[in-house]
Amino acid sequence: MRVQGEAMGSSRKFYDLTARERLEVLEAAGEISVDDAAELRRVNEAGVLPVDVAAHLIENQVSQYALPFSVIRGLVVNGKSYTVPMVVEEASVVAAASHGAHMAARCGSINAQSEPHRVIGEIVFEASNVSVEKAQSILVSRGTQIQDIARTALPSMHARGGGLESIEVDSVGSFTRFILTVNPCDAMGANAVNTIAEALKNALSQWLGASALVAILTNSGQASVTTAEVELSPESVAVRGSDPEQLIQRIARLSDLAAVDLQRAVTHNKGIMNGISAAVVASGNDWRAVESSAHAYAAKNGTYKPLSTWQVNEKGNLCGRIEIPLQVGIVGGAASSLPVAKIARRVCGCTTVDEFKNVLAALGLVQNLSALRALAGPGIQAGHMNLQMNALAIAAGARGEEINKVVEQLRALPSHKRTSATAEYLVKALRA
Repeated sequence: MRVQGEAMGSSRKFYDLTARERLEVLEAAGEISVDDAAELRRVNEAGVLPVDVAAHLIENQVSQYALPFSVIRGLVVNGKSYTVPMVVEEASVVAAASHGAHMAARCGSINAQSEPHRVIGEIVFEASNVSVEKAQSILVSRGTQIQDIARTALPSMHARGGGLESIEVDSVGSFTRFILTVNPCDAMGANAVNTIAEALKNALSQWLGASALVAILTNSGQASVTTAEVELSPESVAVRGSDPEQLIQRIARLSDLAAVDLQRAVTHNKGIMNGISAAVVASGNDWRAVESSAHAYAAKNGTYKPLSTWQVNEKGNLCGRIEIPLQVGIVGGAASSLPVAKIARRVCGCTTVDEFKNVLAALGLVQNLSALRALAGPGIQAGHMNLQMNALAIAAGARGEEINKVVEQLRALPSHKRTSATAEYLVKALRA
């Protein structure tokens, strides 16, 4: 799309403009109001990122978008206590994670371990052009050259002990696939796999006399799964006014329900990802890849299942376990350009990618614990809406000390009167 105007000078494409010029185009086209354009300009100039950095991170950037940066403290994993940064807009997510971490810490530590950090790529050919037998023969005859090409594509990673570890051939449907297993060291690995896959695609296409359909990583994550487990006494999860033994039995039954009910399993897993995705965003990792791999893993056997399970053991304690792939890194990625993400990684203090994955899995497990405890006990809505009153007050226009005053008045009202309309009325009353 080409745009013209005095502010832009000669005709240029929209993506060639500055953020301010793009806003002028949108305003002139009636796609944004004068007031909204002014607010977006103000936010961009006052944002966490320098204007020039924000402009070069994504295409067509017009402003910046801020979310709260929070932490939970005291998440004990493998005997070490972590402070975990989280970036999320939902008030109850951080509260639930903090409560879950506190419950788990009462009983000691969450135990977690990760399989070796590996990422998978695939180079795919039409089976009508390249048979499995033909592809296998290339692996045998060109094995040394394949390794040389992979090393040349990423010499620095190879020098750190990473790079292409293996390559196999299989078939799926009407396609023949070369499956690459790559050790990305402490990086997430997407760029590494894609670089190696594209380098090998060119060579394989030449040797096989056929063009590859695609050469790309997979976000399935099943090559590297993280497991976390916790055992809790009934007293550590007790809810005031309820029987602790009955409560943990109800939590276990909710877990059983998720194993047979798709509707429940989806929400069960969404609750797990509430915490994990918030921590992934804070670290500057690709939360979309993490979400995709988690849900794919939940359906790995053809039926969508819960990522965590809870049961009462012979000692009468509640035992939770989660298995989840986590495609993350502690070096590289967007964090290199995001100063707050760099801080988040330092706050968490993980020195290896496996350590970070263990923390994330543990976080997902305690997030799930808090949700199930609420569902099995008093219900989830009372605490959720209590925390949402801050958001109601802010959305109604309250600022500064007005927020606390409006929230205090909302809490004094019956639940059915805690509405946005009431919050707006209270803000106006304060200013009258």
